[in-house]
Amino acid sequence: MYCSSFQNTMPQEYTRKTQRGSATGVLQRAAEAVQGGLSVRAAAENFNVDRMTLSRYIAKKKENPHGVHGYANCKLSNLIFTSEMEADLAMHIKDLAARYHGLSKDKCRALIYEYATRNNVKVPENWSVKKKAGEAFWLGLKKRQSLAIRAPEATSLARSTAFNRHTVGRFYANLAEVMDRYKFEARDIYNVDETGCTTVQKPTSVVAARGVKQIGSITSAERGELVTTVYAISASGVVIPPMLIFPRVNYREHFIRGAPVGSLGTATRSGWMNEELFITYLDHFIEHTHSTTDHKVLLIMDNHESHVSLRAIDKAKENGVVLLTIPPHTSHRLQPLDRAVYGPYKRAYAKAMDEWMRSNPGKTISIYDVPALVKEAQISACVPRNVLAGFQSTGIYPYNSNIFTDDDFAPAEVTDRQLLPAAQQEQAQDQPARAANRPAPAADQPARPAQAVIAPAADQPARPAPAAIPPAADQPARPAPAAIAPAADQPERPAPAVIAPAADQPARPAPAAIPPAADQPARPAPAAIAPAADQPARPAPAVIAPAADQPARPAPAAIAPATDEPAQSATSSDSEPAGSVPAVIEGESATVYVSPRDIIPLPKAAPRKQKPTKRRRGSTKILTDTPVRNEIAEVHGTWETKRAKPTTAKKTLFDQASTKLKKRKQPEPPPESSSSSESSGDEMELIDEDSDSDEDHDIIEGDFVIVKVAGKARSVHYIGRVDILDGEEFEGVFLRRVLTGKNTVHVRPVFVVNDEDEARWSRGDIAKKLPTPVLVGTARRAQFQFRCNIDKWDLQ
Repeated sequence: MYCSSFQNTMPQEYTRKTQRGSATGVLQRAAEAVQGGLSVRAAAENFNVDRMTLSRYIAKKKENPHGVHGYANCKLSNLIFTSEMEADLAMHIKDLAARYHGLSKDKCRALIYEYATRNNVKVPENWSVKKKAGEAFWLGLKKRQSLAIRAPEATSLARSTAFNRHTVGRFYANLAEVMDRYKFEARDIYNVDETGCTTVQKPTSVVAARGVKQIGSITSAERGELVTTVYAISASGVVIPPMLIFPRVNYREHFIRGAPVGSLGTATRSGWMNEELFITYLDHFIEHTHSTTDHKVLLIMDNHESHVSLRAIDKAKENGVVLLTIPPHTSHRLQPLDRAVYGPYKRAYAKAMDEWMRSNPGKTISIYDVPALVKEAQISACVPRNVLAGFQSTGIYPYNSNIFTDDDFAPAEVTDRQLLPAAQQEQAQDQPARAANRPAPAADQPARPAQAVIAPAADQPARPAPAAIPPAADQPARPAPAAIAPAADQPERPAPAVIAPAADQPARPAPAAIPPAADQPARPAPAAIAPAADQPARPAPAVIAPAADQPARPAPAAIAPATDEPAQSATSSDSEPAGSVPAVIEGESATVYVSPRDIIPLPKAAPRKQKPTKRRRGSTKILTDTPVRNEIAEVHGTWETKRAKPTTAKKTLFDQASTKLKKRKQPEPPPESSSSSESSGDEMELIDEDSDSDEDHDIIEGDFVIVKVAGKARSVHYIGRVDILDGEEFEGVFLRRVLTGKNTVHVRPVFVVNDEDEARWSRGDIAKKLPTPVLVGTARRAQFQFRCNIDKWDLQ
């Protein structure tokens, strides 16, 4: 019975049901025996083959002696593309994926269809209807050309372009320099990096019933807190006890209960690494490595701003630690911890969190449970096998500067630009200045004008100015332009002659003379320059001999393309692989081969605009070298000056602000409560805090702002006083809200300065700049009230 559901179904690859016709070697020997004089019947009986099969085989051999016969011929006859075209198509798809610009399945099928139509390849009818290749062909192409659909990993543009051969080569050059200078062994080479451990794990896979669409797994919370863990490993397989940074203002010793033996605990408000903590970690590192100026060690790290502070460099140099940084945005390839340790470490940490949640139902993981989980993850992941593999895979130890291949640098080819030598760069930069400063000609020498090209007629090809053009058969000869007027001591030369026009063209006059200066004689228009007395005459530029059906083209001028021919790109030949496919496809009518690269070119970024910028570009450096250290000291000079300000400057600045506030006219309080904050708050004039003023954008020292701080469950707001400015970073103290009595509903909030609560925040953390506060309270303890509505911020 016929089933309509199989009407449009075709097998992905046909499977043979019998073995008839598969023994092509036996058929070939039987055919040779028939050619030797044996009959077909006798040869079939002697070689044990079917007589009709042998007869068909002999007939096909006569029609196509060099063709492929049998079952293989059936497969070849059903192919849409040749093997060369299919290989070129698959290679282009792989090249796009290697450059991180891979195509999706639908894009590939659309490319295959356009590739076939542009090359006049006959395709099935359903391809033309859907404008893309069929599903069966796509599955067969994947199998034949080793293609697969993969889920790509999100890679930033900075990472893909920064990892290039030039940048990586500079890192290995610096590594070779320090290894040759200090003769480091495996036990002396270390790598340090930070990683985050959160209180919310990523659930691992679980076993469930088949067909269930959604499976859940318990996690500690929706959003967790981050504890930064700092590890250092050596090329000999040693792991230094970690340092844990907790998101707290004050550190307590019980924070690291259950951590690995020898661990160091610290705390910051954000839980991230900063310059002060990195100096603390250097003391921890020096204690465990026993490094001295007589026994130096190498510490490889990234270019994070907390690692390259001047104080950290000086401490490392004093204790025999050589600091080497890797190029920015290349840690995913050049850092041993990222290559082979932190991946297993994160998986082991997530597994330990899952086990903790199942062992403690109904409880959540806090930051104080993280140290014990870190210990479990370290035991499982920070093993010598992973540590040694990290240094080997990056080529750091054993040293191998050729560890990465061209395929690894393929994503960077999108933005690769040719580096000019320093001399050429200076010449290009100085070219405008040289043109402006070019000296004028001498008084007795005429200025040499630029050589002009005579415009051709509408129906004539371009002709060069200096040389005489051979006339056509029906046109008179045209004389060459005359020489330039001679100097005072040379015989006079005639002016440029008028070019004789064609028979059907009006006469064209010679170029006009350039007006001379007041003290200079008249100079004629451009013409051929006469040679010196002791030099032979310089011949005119030669004319390129044209083809039989093409007009003559002059040598010095740019040859314009014909109107019916498109301009050919200078880089088109570079993108085609040598010998991949023929340039012309043989068929009923010869057509130019269209490569897949012509349909979807390889990605290439446009030339970078050379704009002046003050941003310092990071690079790999040996930080402890004296020239590099002095350069960093010069850059950090301004910041160090601000940090070196005495603490009395804050009080002086605050006293000045307080004096200005006292001079302002205050509303008269009731006689019974002259110092009460309630009376001044009730009579205070409110300012519209949503008004857009320039004061919100300009923040100076002494201003008060509302700062947003991320808490454990929600974000909280504090009022901060700006004491130090550092670009987009601010330092100061937080104000604390105080209660003025039992009934505080209609009373303006009062704040006092908490000198112990020092903090550092960025411009992005500022929610609002507040107006100048009113100073209330007693002289011993200054209190502030703000003339705006701040109730909605829920200030602490």
